[in-house]
Amino acid sequence: MLFITGGLGFIGPSVAREFVQNGEEVVVSQFRTTRDPGLLDELFEGKVKVVQLDATDADAVERAFASVGATEAMHLLAPPIGALQPAEEYRTNMGAFINVLEAARKLEMTRVTCASSIAVYHGFPQGPYREDATLPVQSTNPTEAYKKSEEILGLHFADRTGLDIRFARLGGIYGPLYHSIINLPSRLVHAAVKGRDPKLVRDGKPFRYAEDEDDPCYVKDVAYGLRLLHRAKDLKHRIYNIGGGRAVKSQEIADAVHKVVPSFSVELPAGKGRDSANNRYLDITRAREDFGYEPRFDIERGVRDYAEWLADHPE
Repeated sequence: MLFITGGLGFIGPSVAREFVQNGEEVVVSQFRTTRDPGLLDELFEGKVKVVQLDATDADAVERAFASVGATEAMHLLAPPIGALQPAEEYRTNMGAFINVLEAARKLEMTRVTCASSIAVYHGFPQGPYREDATLPVQSTNPTEAYKKSEEILGLHFADRTGLDIRFARLGGIYGPLYHSIINLPSRLVHAAVKGRDPKLVRDGKPFRYAEDEDDPCYVKDVAYGLRLLHRAKDLKHRIYNIGGGRAVKSQEIADAVHKVVPSFSVELPAGKGRDSANNRYLDITRAREDFGYEPRFDIERGVRDYAEWLADHPE
């Protein structure tokens, strides 16, 4: 039985669906995030159990795992950026993380797979980003800081306890149930389908330039990659990049949205932003070689699938 913490967040429902569609039993947790019961029936086909859980409560985590007979866990929980004050943000991120690992240790679970992020590479002036790179201690945003910390502490915990802990550094995820709209694919697809202004100027500055590069990864590919990583045996490493695997320019994303929704078009400012990194993408060679991960959605296919979802769902 797989227990997914943060299972009703952004990527959690897609991950749970990926496992269920491959014949596995899944339990997901919810805390403050709720979803429409009809949507959950559509996504989970009545095959996923939802339990209420405050993961910052160590005893509650252990009880929840034990009550459903969980034998493995996937930790996807993360509070929205900027939603909490620094101290509370720290307690939520790091407290929930160690509570999941300790409960897994006590219950002798087979493994825990944890979501990390491309944000850990923010200190690098250019890519491609590889897992064996030495990460700088300095961090410029909360996601970068906490994901680095979780990796360091998680690997140490694994060494001390023998618990099988794996980390997936995820690319720039877009797709159904994404709510903050801080990445370009989601911003443009929402605007195109809903007939809204994409708001491409922020604080008087362009949101993206035409030649800026990112590694957008459709949420269904993320779910697919996480399942492959979690199920893989005899891995050579404990950290893997899971992303689109190539640098995609902002103009390419805008063109893909226009192709899917011809009535929508935007004009991005030419060139690159001052802080734009070159070759900003995750090298997925390690994941490809060790457990056969290969993205199934290029940017056009991902945009099309996302647009079809939004047309039928009132996000």
